Amino acid sequence: MSVLSSLPATRWEGVFAIAFRDVFVDGADAPYLRRPLTVSCEGLSVYSAADGTHRFSVSGNPPVVPPGPYTVSVRDPSGAYLAPAPIVVAGPASTVQEATLWPTRRLRVPEGETAVAGQVRDLQGVPWPGLSVWIHEGVTPLPTAPSGWTDERGEFLVRLRDQSGAAEPDPVTLNVTVRDGLVDISVTPASVTIAPGATHTFTFQQI
Repeated sequence: MSVLSSLPATRWEGVFAIAFRDVFVDGADAPYLRRPLTVSCEGLSVYSAADGTHRFSVSGNPPVVPPGPYTVSVRDPSGAYLAPAPIVVAGPASTVQEATLWPTRRLRVPEGETAVAGQVRDLQGVPWPGLSVWIHEGVTPLPTAPSGWTDERGEFLVRLRDQSGAAEPDPVTLNVTVRDGLVDISVTPASVTIAPGATHTFTFQQI
């Protein structure tokens, strides 16, 4: 018997699959993001499937599946989307796990869509990454999920899908809320007036 023929065969076992959506694309039937993403989870192998999911598995003879939770890291090499924090999957799952990614200023906004792009700077004028940003009407309560997150350059992009791009749209004034974790950060301007149907760019300075 040769050495090769005496080696145990490697078997693979699926652990879970994950798919990503643009946070501003509404509805459970919204398509998965189909773009090159760098996705990883320590201790598991991953591959991109034709259905737009990323599938994680483990090898061995027999395969030993770690119990979880699993921490999934995702990065968009183009920089057009970001995950503000690692994604946690509780344990092995037979259904597709879903996670949302937030667009950044590197994403090209479709023509006629309303968006607010900005950069947040601290008291010293330094770009401030990792902040949650809400662009909203009224004051409280805020939606649970923020409108956007600042990237490593302190920049963010908020797509305002509910603002109409009518032929002659009326300007609308929206409030701006910025948080570092649970702490509100006072910035100026505290509100923005925009015309629907275009991307508007602002710099927000901590005060």
